[in-house]
Amino acid sequence: MAELSVEIIDMVLDELEAAGARQALKAVGRASKHYRLRVFHRLHKIILLSGEPKILAFLAFVKLGLLKPLYLPRICIELSTTPSESLAATMNNLLNSVSLTYLELREQAQRPCTSELTSQALRIVASAKQPLTIVLVGLKNATWRFSLFASHLELRGCSLALDYPPLGDGFNLPLQSLSFSTDGGIESLDIFNTLRMNLLQLTHLLLSFKPHGQDFEVDDAFVAALSTAGNLEDITVVYEPNALDSSTLAAAVESLVKALSSVARLRKYAINLHWRFTCSPSHVSIVIACMPRLEYFNLISISILGSEEASREILRQGYNLLVMPWPLKEGRPNRNKQFRVDRICISRSQQRTIVDGVTVQDSMTRDVISRRRIHDKLCPWFIRHDTGNFEVTWMDSMVRAEEL
Repeated sequence: MAELSVEIIDMVLDELEAAGARQALKAVGRASKHYRLRVFHRLHKIILLSGEPKILAFLAFVKLGLLKPLYLPRICIELSTTPSESLAATMNNLLNSVSLTYLELREQAQRPCTSELTSQALRIVASAKQPLTIVLVGLKNATWRFSLFASHLELRGCSLALDYPPLGDGFNLPLQSLSFSTDGGIESLDIFNTLRMNLLQLTHLLLSFKPHGQDFEVDDAFVAALSTAGNLEDITVVYEPNALDSSTLAAAVESLVKALSSVARLRKYAINLHWRFTCSPSHVSIVIACMPRLEYFNLISISILGSEEASREILRQGYNLLVMPWPLKEGRPNRNKQFRVDRICISRSQQRTIVDGVTVQDSMTRDVISRRRIHDKLCPWFIRHDTGNFEVTWMDSMVRAEEL
């Protein structure tokens, strides 16, 4: 039987994959070895290399010709704490990949991996055909050098480390998005400023913000690092509550607000700012009250868990504090252009989540704001815990400012 060309078979497989037809994909894979190699990664969305049995099984599949490592698009590797010949052999098979787009690296809990494995992981991303989506989970020494080869970089439970400086000065990084899932992200950005890295392609930034004690301050290095991000369009702040007195909390929030406004001033009304809260609506109200100096953003959105009444109260407070000009004066521009509150409604019985967004309609805002370029769309692999890890349905409506 004559085999179809690569282009045609890929078109067929794309259609079957989009339709979720797993049995049909398996049937195509059984037709020939050539087809099986192209079906494998569609049936297995991500290849997890964790533990000796899985790694040996992977090497056996490679030896039998059942898969080609260079054509696997998504791989997750758990880096061992001791030298492993099988893991080293597996990682060597991933060098010079032509299809790799996503690489996740994990460390075993509380036990750092060997420096040899970190270097080998760097060789994988450096030799890939294109910049990758790189997710680092729990790495004790997450070297900044990964950012040299990443279009999207996420750090979960770790921060960037400055192990040694580059040879040269002033690099243009390929990063389009940066996601810091823990509150070390603000400090991590300092490294880019120290090394004079330019974030010319960066459009999306996610920061985890957990206010600390009285010594907490977002310094000028944060603003300096983002001053090179001339295409920045979206900042997301994931707020983590901490047991602080009101004055300490206010000082921490005001420090971040000052830095964010300084960044926005560089691209006035071109950046959208999203705050995500999982605390009580009353605490959200307290935090918002600490933001009177937040300005120059195109959109400010607030995500909360709570009742419709609580959502409407946050909408009224946020719009009056963050959008309306102060002092009120005809012809004075709004501090920020648009305001929205997203109320997250989780149905665990139906295993789905509805995000009910309400935007204030005024002279500046006539239509609901598009979500096409939000962080959730650009970085779909990012784990957003406040939506229950379920499929999300987005709903949008408007309320006139005079009805608040």
